[in-house]
Amino acid sequence: MLQFFRNNQLSTIPLVLLYFLFFYTATWLAPQPLEIMQTQLQTQWGTVANAIGRLLGGSSAAYQILWGSLVLAQAFFLNYLVNQYKLSKRYSFATAAVVILCYSFVPMELSQLPILLSNSFLMLAIYSLFACYDKKPTDGSIFNAGFWLSMAAATDWAFSGYAVATFLGLLMLRPLKTREICLWIIGLIVPLFWLWLYNFINGNAIDFWQNEILARYSWPKWTGGQSWLIYAVAAFWALLLLWQLLNTSIIYYRTTLQEQKHISILYLMLLTVATCLFLLPQLQISHLLLAALPMSILMSLNLQAINSNTRAELLHWFLFMSAALIQYRFLIG
Repeated sequence: MLQFFRNNQLSTIPLVLLYFLFFYTATWLAPQPLEIMQTQLQTQWGTVANAIGRLLGGSSAAYQILWGSLVLAQAFFLNYLVNQYKLSKRYSFATAAVVILCYSFVPMELSQLPILLSNSFLMLAIYSLFACYDKKPTDGSIFNAGFWLSMAAATDWAFSGYAVATFLGLLMLRPLKTREICLWIIGLIVPLFWLWLYNFINGNAIDFWQNEILARYSWPKWTGGQSWLIYAVAAFWALLLLWQLLNTSIIYYRTTLQEQKHISILYLMLLTVATCLFLLPQLQISHLLLAALPMSILMSLNLQAINSNTRAELLHWFLFMSAALIQYRFLIG
């Protein structure tokens, strides 16, 4: 099946959509309707995610449609990013398929909405970061890298942990001048200043600082319940992360220094996920998606780097069937 996505023809797009619909349909076939627990969710959602949550109201269908739209948008944009910066050996839609697959490794929950929104902003931060390599002028890209990362943090504060990886990534791409460092910091500050100003106008400036910033720094507690599915999914993700971290040979297959540095940044971001988890007062299984973007890109590169097409197909089928089992678990009781 992976072979179907190893080309860049427009005729492949319907196959990507069918691939997505196979997993996405499970969210509509679940025997129990999804319930929106606003009180519980708002204890972890950032200001931006809460604002969007209020716009969606109490419609679970609206959440599901937004969930699907964000996953598809990220799949195609990350596929464009991989092709644009030639991270893979060939132009293809393989990355789009793997992004969809990666999101399907976690059972869909409404509490994933802030993470999906933050991943969308993080995706734009990665794109801006990659654009900083040997580009003149780079001021806009450096500012945007900080700005979009800050937007991701304002949606789900755990994403502020990626600030370390972003800054180190900038240092890897180019020697930074003092003015460029200031631009990146200003980019980080601007969205937070807007949010503080909004809360100040509404008389909640002190609460914003306490609840939105300080309250996020605490030792994380597991609140996701206990079941065989949770343990199985967590162990599965641990194996996937280990596979990506140990298989760094794809860096050296790239022909240019720029491509090597871009892939190294993705590995750096994957290592930063542990820092992000410590910015969550409550841990749930959906927080595995904090690693979704860097892991899905690296996974697609690793799958395409396998010399034997048969081995690559067998591995993809194993991943595909694992994701199908997770999403359609209600059919087996």
